[in-house]
Amino acid sequence: MSSGSGLRVAPHHAGILRQLADLLDQITERETELGKLRKDYDNLRKKL
Repeated sequence: MSSGSGLRVAPHHAGILRQLADLLDQITERETELGKLRKDYDNLRKKL
């Protein structure tokens, strides 16, 4: 398997790379959600 950059990836690494990409997507989603929750938390604390 080769990518557009000319780097070659061992076939058994392709699945691992897919899993890493999926996990990174999940982390990004959770960080976005966490940011929203922190904003809500801060806004409520300001009302005290």
